[in-house]
Amino acid sequence: MLCDGKRTVPVKQRRQTQQGIRTMALRFQRRIRIAPGMRLNLSKGGVGFSVGPRGASASVGRRGVYGHFGLPGTGLSYRQRLNTPGRSVPSKDKPGGAGKDTQNSIFQMLNEGNLRINVQVRDSGEVNLQYLDGTPLLPDEVTLIRTHFGDFLRSEVKGLCERINRELEALGRVHEQTPVPTDAPVFQPRALNVPEPEHLPDLKPSFWQKIWPSARQALAEENRKRSNDYLHAVQVWNDERRRFERQEALRKEIETVHVLESVDAMQRVLSDYLERISWPKDTEIDFDLGENYHTIAIDIGLPTEDEMPTTHYTIAAKQLRVISKKLSDTKRRQLYMQYVHGIAFRVLGEVFARLPAVRRALVSAYTRGVNSATGAAEDHYLYSVIVERSEWTRIDFRALDRVDPVAALNAFNIRRSMTKTGIFKPIEPFGLEDLEQTTAK
Repeated sequence: MLCDGKRTVPVKQRRQTQQGIRTMALRFQRRIRIAPGMRLNLSKGGVGFSVGPRGASASVGRRGVYGHFGLPGTGLSYRQRLNTPGRSVPSKDKPGGAGKDTQNSIFQMLNEGNLRINVQVRDSGEVNLQYLDGTPLLPDEVTLIRTHFGDFLRSEVKGLCERINRELEALGRVHEQTPVPTDAPVFQPRALNVPEPEHLPDLKPSFWQKIWPSARQALAEENRKRSNDYLHAVQVWNDERRRFERQEALRKEIETVHVLESVDAMQRVLSDYLERISWPKDTEIDFDLGENYHTIAIDIGLPTEDEMPTTHYTIAAKQLRVISKKLSDTKRRQLYMQYVHGIAFRVLGEVFARLPAVRRALVSAYTRGVNSATGAAEDHYLYSVIVERSEWTRIDFRALDRVDPVAALNAFNIRRSMTKTGIFKPIEPFGLEDLEQTTAK
């Protein structure tokens, strides 16, 4: 919060101060909303988490069997190939444990690539199989699918549970990717994410195309078209590459020169890097930079403890069934305590790594709550901390897995009312005068 005389207002609601009052003028206000949800993207053919529908589905075609899995209440879905390369889908000659008519129907859809089913995980953990229109599979059909694909379905549902559990545990480690602070600008080049067009060789003529003039002419026309398409694709790619290189050159100038002397450049750089982070929960960040470029005030809007995921998932030992278990109150509070301090740790790290001119930072974190006396919604500040760059550099950034973000922030000038088990009481955050007091020392 920033102070205007005797009246205290949050950074995100700051107003101009009256003349004659000693204060540090702030030129502008910048808010960014970071809302990626819980997502993990790997390389081609890898795993991808995304916001998706309830439950899961599996589709089976000539190229293989694919599953789309999800667990209720998580907003997560996952797509993965079910049958391994070289393993064929069942044939009519293999026993399926179901009636012959059912087998023929299922196998016909398999051969035509039209067999698509939903694998729905209910709140109870029960796994049900349905067609895409919601029609339940008949008992014989369920038996057939589970006989041939049960191991794969079980394996992938188990993998999804493990991935979600890792994401839950990662909430307490959001600080581990914090960059090393620098006193000089460091530019990090980025790669063009558009692949260069692949040149395809000319199609070779078949025997008939060699001896039949019209077929030979058609093949030649097709090869000319392929060549022209490739040349056009190369031109488009080169245009995109040159545009990207110009953007990179401009970004380098901003991040290595202007960031040392321009508030606008500092704002742009910090926003860019904060928005590129895969934050595990929706986050709102407001920040203001002082006119002397050496101070920054930051407000972070956090989720409440009730908004955090708190369920651990496992698959039953011998059944295609998901078992959910709620974390204990103590474990949930500890996880929340680690998370809310880890967010401030990461934001401070981005400030001291991307903005070399900033010497001192104020971070205040709040949640939206209800005033029990008035019933009105208001901000409840959990903590407020002032950090000097010289103190920040004492942290061993090569061993962040051994750093406790709660203990790390305790080493600085912090206001907070919190029990050892992570129960917070609202506090009055630091004001602008607190940020000013030792800046002049």
